[in-house]
This record gives sequence, C-alpha cells and structure tokens, in this order.
Amino acid sequence: MRNRYGFYIDEYSDGTSVPTLGVGDGKSQFTSVVFSSGEAALGISYGRGIWPDTTEEFPEGTTAEDAGVQCMIKFESHAGVNAVIGALYEVKKSLGVEDIDSSQLDNFIAYGTDTDDEPHEVYARWVLHYYRLPANLIISAEKLMGPHKLFCMYKGVKHKVTGAGTIGDIWITPNLTQEHGYRDRVSLDELSNWSKE
Repeated sequence: MRNRYGFYIDEYSDGTSVPTLGVGDGKSQFTSVVFSSGEAALGISYGRGIWPDTTEEFPEGTTAEDAGVQCMIKFESHAGVNAVIGALYEVKKSLGVEDIDSSQLDNFIAYGTDTDDEPHEVYARWVLHYYRLPANLIISAEKLMGPHKLFCMYKGVKHKVTGAGTIGDIWITPNLTQEHGYRDRVSLDELSNWSKE
C-alpha cells in the first residue's frame, strides 16, 4: 500500500471509514489557535506550508481562515492537551523514534568538541545555532546576509543541513540543492565532516 498524504477518507476491510490526514511529505502545517472565549485549538492545514510538517505562529487577531486552517482539534482544558500529548508520545514510540538528547547539540554549539580545530566546525556551530533561531528572524536575516549553507556526511553520504530543532534534532537531505524541508531528522553524533560546500 502506498503512502497517502493530505486529507482523505481511510476505508478499512470491515467497512469502517475514518477521516484522515496523512503527514510525512512536508506539506502539513500545525498552528495553535486561541479563541477570545479562552478555548484553544490545534489548527491543521495541508499543502500551504513552506516548512516541513511544522508549526506556525500568526499575529494576535488572525482568524483561523486567514491562517489557512482546514481542521481543528479544540481544547477547553489542559487535560485534553495532555491526553493528545500522551497519545502522540505512544505513536512516536510505535514508529521507533527515539528521543534526541537536546543537550548534545546545545553543548556542541556552545563549546565545540575536542577537535574544535577540525575544518569548518566553528562554522557548523554557528549555522546550527542560526537554524535554531525563530523562523521569522531567520527569514529577515537571510534578506540581509543571504542563506548559510552547511553540509555534512551521514551514513557515508554527503547531505545538506536545512535546519536544526530546539529538541536537538538536525534536519538533513541528500538533495544538495534543496532549500527547505528534510528527509531525515538526526542527532549530532550521527553526522561528521562539516563543510560549507
């Protein structure tokens, strides 16, 4: 069975039909939606994001329609949020995704390694720090300074680094001309041979 992405009805052999959002192709976007009533929601859209399967922030007063929200999970209390977080954690475990130790990347950025004289390591530390800044600041900075390109080796193949998350993950792709998105999110210790080109 091939992967399906976006909104669709998933039909099962027992006749059950379930509205579904398939994610993983980099076109899903998740937005926090806060209502004047005090309620909040997770807004979900598909096919409009420039960043892969990510979250987006909008200025106060933006309507869900303006944000492109196509579906919402609405919460009235923190208990519902905790239930969703717990379910997502179980989904993550079932997919075999291990938690990445964010302190590993934090320490690398701040202090480097014993091989700090390795060519391009200081540059790599700077670019990884840069990628962890808020997205709106990165976009503004790129208008002034241009993009920072960073490459590395992953499993014996050269990859381009396209981002770094606050949880310590580094976003990479074997497509060396790709600007946004990633194929893998990996930990620092899986990468080597940093370079500018």
